[in-house]
Amino acid sequence: MRGIETRLRKLEAARRPPEAVFFLVWGHSEAEIERAVANAKAQAEISQGDTLVRALWTGHNGTPASRWIAQPRRELSPAEDGALMAALERRCAEVYPEEEMAEMVNARGNGVPCTGRVSEMTDAQLFAAALGEPAR
Repeated sequence: MRGIETRLRKLEAARRPPEAVFFLVWGHSEAEIERAVANAKAQAEISQGDTLVRALWTGHNGTPASRWIAQPRRELSPAEDGALMAALERRCAEVYPEEEMAEMVNARGNGVPCTGRVSEMTDAQLFAAALGEPAR
């Protein structure tokens, strides 16, 4: 029976939505996230080369299910969206010092003082911060 379940999971994984952008894995700790990633690999939900987003869950409810995401604004709960935005805010603060963010915002010509918020970044800056390379 277990062999049939494994085969079925592999077949379902092979037919994941073509529009899926990334596989989202939640956990309460880095170790829990790594266990979830290992489980997803063992269940053939993800394979080498797939885009994986590892996310720390700090919510009080149960940990959300790991899954493929195609349209984050539609598929994420408000709590999940908030947790991912907070993680992105922390990442951006690590990559861009406050002074550098202010220079980038002023260079765009909008004159808005920068607080290091994701909403104030250009798409290029946001992608660079998320990928670990500052946009210049």
